[in-house]
Amino acid sequence: MTENVTIDASVLNQKLADLHDALIGQGQDASNIVRDEARLLLRSLIKYTPPKSLAQGRNAIAGDLMGSNALASKGIFFKIQDWMPISESKNMVTLFAKKDGAYGVVRHNYRPGASQHELKQWHVQYRSKKTGRTFRSKPEQSGRMFVLGRLAAKKASVNRYVLSVQRRVGRAKAAWAHSFKALGGKVPNWINRHLPTPKAIFINELNKPGFPFVILGSSAPGVRGLKHIINSAVRVRGEAIARKIKLVVSGYNKDFARQMRVSNKYRKDPASANLD
Repeated sequence: MTENVTIDASVLNQKLADLHDALIGQGQDASNIVRDEARLLLRSLIKYTPPKSLAQGRNAIAGDLMGSNALASKGIFFKIQDWMPISESKNMVTLFAKKDGAYGVVRHNYRPGASQHELKQWHVQYRSKKTGRTFRSKPEQSGRMFVLGRLAAKKASVNRYVLSVQRRVGRAKAAWAHSFKALGGKVPNWINRHLPTPKAIFINELNKPGFPFVILGSSAPGVRGLKHIINSAVRVRGEAIARKIKLVVSGYNKDFARQMRVSNKYRKDPASANLD
C-alpha cells in the first residue's frame, strides 16, 4: 500500500514567486530560481532523511535484527552455533547456559533449516509498517530459564538475510535523490545505486512558458514518519528565500549584504550542507 503525506507548501511557493518578482524588478536573471530552490530543498530532504550515513544504516539494521545480546529488548533472530543446542525437550530447546541460568526458545521457533523466505516472513511479522523498525519484548523468565522471543536459525542463513536487508540502506533517500539528480545534483554511490526508483515523484515543467514549476514527492515506505522533517525543510527553505528577497530588494548594498552574511552565519540552514 502506497503511503501518502500532505505538506502545505503554499508559503514556500508564495515566497518563491516573490523572489522571482524581486529579481525581475531589479533586472536580474530569474530563469533558474525554481530549479535552484527545488534542488536546495531536495538536498535538505536527502540529508535529513535517515540514516545519516551508510554505516549508521547498516548498524541500525544489525541492531534491529540481532540485538546487542540475548537479553536485549531488540533482536528477532538468534544464530545457532555449531555446538548448539545443549538440550532439547518436547516444547523447549535450550541453546546455551550462563551463570544466571539457561537460554532457549520454544520448539516452534527452533528452525536450523529456515529458508530466506521464512526469515523474511518472521521479519515482516515484527516490523513496524510506520517506521520500518522491529519490535520485540525482552526474554521471558521462568525460574532459571530464559525464553528468547526469537527465531533461531543457522548462523550462515541469518548472516545472509541480514546482509540482504542492509543492501537496502539508502532507498528512502533515493526517493528524493531521483528528483535531485534530475535537477543537476549529485549523490553518494550508496544512494545512487538505488536509482532509478519507482518511489520517486517528479514532474518537470521547468520549460513551461510564464509559469515554470516542478512537483516533488516520495512514496517510499515510512515517508509519513518523515512529515516533521519535510515540514522543517520547507520552512527553512522559505526563510532562506525571504532573506534572498531582502538582499535583492536592497540592490545588493554592500553594508546590507555584509549584515546578511553575519546574520546567516548563525542560522542553521540544512540546505547549505554538502552530501557526502
